[in-house]
Amino acid sequence: MEGVHEHSPVVQCRPPGPNLGGGAYAASSRDKALRGEILSYEPTTGEGLISGDDLQRYAFTSTAAGLEPGRRVDFVVEGKYARDIITLSFTRPATAPKWVRAVAKSPLFRQNHFLSFKGRIGRVHFWAVVFVLIGIQAPLWLQLFPVFWLLKQTVAAICLWPYLAASAKRLHDLNRSGALAIIPVALSILLATVASSVWLIAMTYGYLPYTSNAGDQADWAWKSSKTVIPWLLSSAVLIQLAFVAWLGFMKGSAAENRFGPPPLKSSW
Repeated sequence: MEGVHEHSPVVQCRPPGPNLGGGAYAASSRDKALRGEILSYEPTTGEGLISGDDLQRYAFTSTAAGLEPGRRVDFVVEGKYARDIITLSFTRPATAPKWVRAVAKSPLFRQNHFLSFKGRIGRVHFWAVVFVLIGIQAPLWLQLFPVFWLLKQTVAAICLWPYLAASAKRLHDLNRSGALAIIPVALSILLATVASSVWLIAMTYGYLPYTSNAGDQADWAWKSSKTVIPWLLSSAVLIQLAFVAWLGFMKGSAAENRFGPPPLKSSW
């Protein structure tokens, strides 16, 4: 991005090569000021090349410091050569670490990777999706900051779609129907719903008018709920963990199957 630059002292440069013809050469071109960027520079010979903003390239020769490739410069044009080069303030664009660039280019962050049910993915990309979704939901369920119960459920419902999409594509990699991903989710939701119903029933018994018979029923309902509810919720969690582990560790088909070619560049 252009802008206000701090200029360094003028770098006096001569056109490269032997005798250039003196006045005949000067007469053959009209001097003009231009800006550009250094494409290459060889300190041992002092020769370099500038890409001008007019989309032309200009050679130069100089032994001055600060002429590294990428440097923006202001210079005077002499035919195909640059002279009177002024280096402009230069800040090399910050580059992200290699692992950040690799992740950004990964299919994981393409839109269809999270939303589409078509195609296949390997184990690495499946685990990546799982950990991203866990990272989104964990702060809410661990109550690291105040949240409403409705917000937790809304976020969980939103994350369900990419989870099912990733599970379906992982099943495709195993040459199985992606519809199987619905079964463990449906079972877990069913068990969680039953656990909620048991809790509501136990709470209802607790508000019944007190009689000896009603009190016994309330005590029985409450004690039973404390045993049944943890079992139901644990079963729902174990079903999901077993399903995720199966998808995350089973090796997919090495060859193309009915769902498409295998994931690229991944032994996992």
